[in-house]
Amino acid sequence: EGKTKRGLELKAQKLIKGMETTCDGLTMKLSTDKTEVLLAGDTPDDLNVTYKDGTLLRQVREAKYLGVTLDSNLTFDAHVEYVFHRTCFRMRAMYKLAGTTWGMRRDTLWTLYLTYVLPVMRYAISAWGPMLREEHVSRLAGKHLEAGRMLTGLTRSTSKWVVLAEAGLQEFSDMLKADSLMF
Repeated sequence: EGKTKRGLELKAQKLIKGMETTCDGLTMKLSTDKTEVLLAGDTPDDLNVTYKDGTLLRQVREAKYLGVTLDSNLTFDAHVEYVFHRTCFRMRAMYKLAGTTWGMRRDTLWTLYLTYVLPVMRYAISAWGPMLREEHVSRLAGKHLEAGRMLTGLTRSTSKWVVLAEAGLQEFSDMLKADSLMF
């Protein structure tokens, strides 16, 4: 059972057999329509992994599990892209509510950011945060800083530290470290 295609198929089949046994013991049945095989690392795209009834299971390069998109190399690129777009969507909604003369009060916007936008960025971050590349951290930190500017009304020329302090926000990379338990 090495790194050959056949060796990988045998290992994957052994894991599927273990799941089948567990499910049988709990009188559960796996849905072969929904079950996907995600193998980490550089693996062939055409592995034959079957369920006990002979159904060939679909092999994928990305799979969503508990709201986190996993990819075969565990780079979390697709997940960061998903989080970034959801954050942008929610930030646009906040901008619409943040008119300077008529919009929500700053404390209401702050609460909205902490309860509506930030949880999208922080969801399950202890699982995927430690694997982030610097470019991912910078991209998400930029959105966090943008929120700070919205909350305070400060300009782009204002220092990041002043914006975050005025907004009462922690730096994104510090939140990431705390949430990921990377001390």
